[in-house]
Amino acid sequence: MKARRLLLSVLAAAAVSTCPGQDSAGKYASADTTYRYLREVGRVRAQVNADNRTTIPALLQKGDPAALGAQAKTLEGYRQDLDNIDPTDVDPDVVQFKANFNGIVEAYKAICVDSAELFRGVAAAAAKPGSSPLLHPKGGKLDLLTNDTLGAVDSLLTLLDQSAGSGRAALQPAVDKVRADEDQLRKAKDVHHDFTQKLKSELTDRYQGTDWSTKDILP
Repeated sequence: MKARRLLLSVLAAAAVSTCPGQDSAGKYASADTTYRYLREVGRVRAQVNADNRTTIPALLQKGDPAALGAQAKTLEGYRQDLDNIDPTDVDPDVVQFKANFNGIVEAYKAICVDSAELFRGVAAAAAKPGSSPLLHPKGGKLDLLTNDTLGAVDSLLTLLDQSAGSGRAALQPAVDKVRADEDQLRKAKDVHHDFTQKLKSELTDRYQGTDWSTKDILP
């Protein structure tokens, strides 16, 4: 009987000793693989964030449908780059972080596509005989905020709401699509921000000894 109790004690001790810790692949995914995954996501994030701050606002300011269409293709490339990052042995919450950011990329792409459609409609309305322009560029550029994409879109929609040019009513469906894209981008950013704050704390607890605070890993 004593021998049986001793054997059970040894097995219990062995189970405790092999129970995965907070940074063990037995309980969680590999810290190293998860870190490398976030670093790859961070590389794409840096490109997208640069486009958000400079490229997309500048294109909206110029009102060039072709350039906006080209930017939409660039954003689709970013989305594919994110999807092609290998998620093997990566923390599921980190994969969700990537998916949340992909939602932001999709919203930027939608803004470019639908803004291009809107600007084509503006040009078509202006080309009609006797029409008055809906927008009044100064030096070939619209008077938009250019701090980021949301600022540029918001100021573009304000200009259109204030426009009294002929053909404005016909553009309402296109305007509504861009406004919906703006709302979707705000929601996607809010979701991403809240999830990221939660993720930072959880990764620190799960994988002790790894620094998750650098900007190229988590924003």
